[in-house]
Amino acid sequence: MSDNIQQLSEKVFSLVKWPFLLALIFQICAIFIDASDLLFWLANGALYLYLLVIIRKFPNQKIQLAASLGAIATLLLTFFTNLIKLFFDFKVWKIFSLITEPILYAFYGTLIFGLAIMIINKIKLRKEVK
Repeated sequence: MSDNIQQLSEKVFSLVKWPFLLALIFQICAIFIDASDLLFWLANGALYLYLLVIIRKFPNQKIQLAASLGAIATLLLTFFTNLIKLFFDFKVWKIFSLITEPILYAFYGTLIFGLAIMIINKIKLRKEVK
C-alpha cells in the first residue's frame, strides 16, 4: 500500500512541477497588472486542461491520480499566489485568506478533476459498447 502511494506521489509531483511553475509565473504577472481574478481562473483552467491531457497516459489509478493532481496543483498555486499577494498588500485578513482559500480551491480542484475523469470514462464506455 505504501509503495503504491509513493509511486503515485512521485507521478503527481513529476506531472505538476512544470505546469505549476508556469501557472505561478502567470499569476505573478497578473498581480502586477491588477487583473488577478480573471487571470487566476484562466491559469487554473489552462493548468487543469494540461493535467487532464497528461492523465490519459495512466490508464490505471485515473480517479486517484486525477484527484491528487487537482488537489495538489490547486492547493499549491492558490497558496503561493496568496502569499505573494500578502507581501505586496499586507492586510490582516489576508493571513486568514492564506490558509482558507487554498483549502477551498483544492476541494474545487479535486471535484473538477474527479468529475472530468468520470465523464471521460463514461464517454469511453459508450464508445466501446457501440
